Amino acid sequence: MKPSINHGPSLSKLSLIALLLAVIILILLVLPATDDTEVTGVAKNVALNTQTVTDVSELSSQQNSSLNTENSIYGVKRFAMQKDTLNITIPARGKAEYRLELAKHSTIKYSWQSNGKALNVDFQGKPKGEQNNLLQSYVTTTAKQMSGQYVASFTGSHGWLFKNTSSNDIEVTISTEGPYRISGIR
Repeated sequence: MKPSINHGPSLSKLSLIALLLAVIILILLVLPATDDTEVTGVAKNVALNTQTVTDVSELSSQQNSSLNTENSIYGVKRFAMQKDTLNITIPARGKAEYRLELAKHSTIKYSWQSNGKALNVDFQGKPKGEQNNLLQSYVTTTAKQMSGQYVASFTGSHGWLFKNTSSNDIEVTISTEGPYRISGIR
């Protein structure tokens, strides 16, 4: 007669436990950090929550608050998720700039629309720590609107330079969403 040896929990039980732990981590930490999906409320306690600003006056009062704080997850620089919509007036024959600071590989969704008049637009970026003359243009065009997604190829300042060549002021509504810090509205 062979002696009976107890090998502990079966492989199927251990696999089930590992699967359950993976699902819990996904729901509590990964989804809120990457997809802005907050199911349990846990993410807000570990600085992964979304903050929303839709009014320019509210935006200016919060620029130095937690809205624009950066944090580090596993040593990777990261900004708080946010969603902003604001209006900018580009004066006749003038220009205006809207800049965001993004970490490398961050993805933002954006859209802007003028009040029906075309603008010269340069969507551009400048790596952090580089001299002011080292700008990289992604899109240079004349348009009334633009929308899309952008993945930052480097950490630094990214944004839009709007030039109004008309003799009238032009209103532009800009919406952005993602992990960034507003670095300038000029």
